[in-house]
Amino acid sequence: AEYVALAQGVLDYIAENGTAPGMMTTSLGTLSFETTLSVLANVANTLRSSGSLPASVEVEEWGNPLPVPPEVHATEFELADVLNAARSTFNYVTNNNKYPNYTSIVAETGTEKVYMFETLGVYAQMIVNLSGGNTGVVTRNDATFFETSYENITGTSLTKAQYVAAAQAVVDAINNSPISAAPGFINTAAGALSYQTLLKTFASIGTTYRTAKALPESVEIAAWTATTLPTPPAATATPEYTYLVFKDILSGAVRVKSTTETLAAAPNYVTVGESRLYQGTALRMFASTVANISRGKAVDMPFMEVATPARLAAESITACSLTKTEYISLANRIAETIYKNNALPNYCTTTQGTMNHYSMIYMYARILDFYNTYGFLPDTIDVQPFSSYEF
Repeated sequence: AEYVALAQGVLDYIAENGTAPGMMTTSLGTLSFETTLSVLANVANTLRSSGSLPASVEVEEWGNPLPVPPEVHATEFELADVLNAARSTFNYVTNNNKYPNYTSIVAETGTEKVYMFETLGVYAQMIVNLSGGNTGVVTRNDATFFETSYENITGTSLTKAQYVAAAQAVVDAINNSPISAAPGFINTAAGALSYQTLLKTFASIGTTYRTAKALPESVEIAAWTATTLPTPPAATATPEYTYLVFKDILSGAVRVKSTTETLAAAPNYVTVGESRLYQGTALRMFASTVANISRGKAVDMPFMEVATPARLAAESITACSLTKTEYISLANRIAETIYKNNALPNYCTTTQGTMNHYSMIYMYARILDFYNTYGFLPDTIDVQPFSSYEF
């Protein structure tokens, strides 16, 4: 009776909408298009071989990762719009000796908020393009946070060839990063330049090009003075990571949501694939995966152990909803904080107040559970103090 109702539901949907459904709701939960097709095909195969409909049919979760639908997120910008943004960045830094949280760049989707870790890659790509005579669109990168900033300047300027090489090094570092990070520094002919100095330098180059319609033959280099930056540590071998499969991360989030609602507390760990993820590691995986999905990327994640706070922090957040923009921005900040401290923060500040790590784990587990069910990220997510949930 249940699979007959499922088949009738598919027919009704097609008759009403003129297209096949992407999902169907059943007593077992929401079935994707692929699972629905597999179930009905198994029924038809049994009918063909035995001459009668089966009394029941097994339902198994579709084995491939769900497709990531395109988000309203610009992947490229016109050169003129990037040059305008570079001038704004350069003027802001020159006047304030600090950076804004993001740069506004006009795109076909509207004005985009491009966070500074992405902005560094955009400006670097702009310089690489212009050095090769390419005045077309500038592609956006997938950086989600900065690595640790270091600086040790030994020169006062870079030639065109040298700053183009530095820009290419930034592009390569972002594209090759297994953790979607922008570099904290780049070694150049003028020494190790921090991302702060690189951003200002690249923005000044863009500002010059905007006026002169040509790249400068050289650019002056000045140390970042707003904060004292450490010198780079000795070079070490690139770490080798064990990667967790995207689909397994989704399954782990679903289990964390279910277990949290059963225990009224975040579980101490969840097993993903063959790895045991404690709370700090689980939050990093869930938050980073949400950030990746928002960029249209269903990718595996490198496993990195992260320490968990010894105590549960008090919260100031009240019952409210966070928008997709807000919870994605928070995911980026969580990833950066965890990377720099190798530990889960006791709490994170949102536009609605502070959340402790139980609330953050539960929120991102629910977001990924929603995605696992429907194939897209929710527009909003309801949150409240963890202690006030009625599990």
